[in-house]
Amino acid sequence: MESNNVIVFPKQNKRFNEEFKIEDAQKNTELVKHIFSSAKICPNVSELHSRDFGYDIVERPFKLAANKCFVVSDYVEGLYKIYNQHMVMTASSKDFVNTILYFLNKPQDKQQYIDKCYEITMKNHTYFDRAASLMKSLYFDDESETILKTKEKIFKEKGL
Repeated sequence: MESNNVIVFPKQNKRFNEEFKIEDAQKNTELVKHIFSSAKICPNVSELHSRDFGYDIVERPFKLAANKCFVVSDYVEGLYKIYNQHMVMTASSKDFVNTILYFLNKPQDKQQYIDKCYEITMKNHTYFDRAASLMKSLYFDDESETILKTKEKIFKEKGL
């Protein structure tokens, strides 16, 4: 791994350490977005029960995709149903490592995955979509529609 200059946390970046404080990241979503998107590869490793049963997908892959990060994930059936072949997923630990090494050596192959995962996430898997789905399941159809209209308005204002 040393030959690929793998950095788990950017401690070598003095400017980053001086400027970054956990409290700032909790308050500033743009800082978090920058931290995520500055990584060459963002791994997503699921809980064992998620892999075994195929559901209980954590927030991380959605947050990474929404921030235009390149995600390499272990295989979870529910996550695959959402992203299909558009998110890189691996079947074993060895495959996970080999996939990361491949994309470190071929960064030009990442963009198609980044773009498609971003598109899928922003279209149907934002917090707006989650809240609207919850409201609809509770038979609050009008509230669900209001949430989706709010999403549409905000996305339009932000040019998304």
